[in-house]
Amino acid sequence: MRQAGVLAAAALVALETAEERIRVDHQRTKKFAQEIYNLKSKLITCDPDVIDSNMVLLHFPSPSFTNEDFVQRMAEANKQDPDAIVVKAGLRDKNRVRCVIHSDLTEEHLEWALQKIRTIRT
Repeated sequence: MRQAGVLAAAALVALETAEERIRVDHQRTKKFAQEIYNLKSKLITCDPDVIDSNMVLLHFPSPSFTNEDFVQRMAEANKQDPDAIVVKAGLRDKNRVRCVIHSDLTEEHLEWALQKIRTIRT
């Protein structure tokens, strides 16, 4: 393997820094979930107490506002502000959306996402 040293070096860096990076991602995920919970919305909810990874499941308890409605509304917000970031979330089932927080997202990105969620929470 001609490039084994390059691959090994990358693996060593990952092993030395991944634990801290994952810890930070989990803290930011918990904070993101807590912010959504604090909205006390009837349309969008989540349980920050069950966060133990970098994923937040948003729940949509009202039959009048589904996860598909949420994704559509987030897209409408993007059309209104072309300079804004794109918020992507995975449809889980008809009542949930999965949001993943990862190391490429900054605090500013998370705040932008929260601002968009705040506009459609009522």
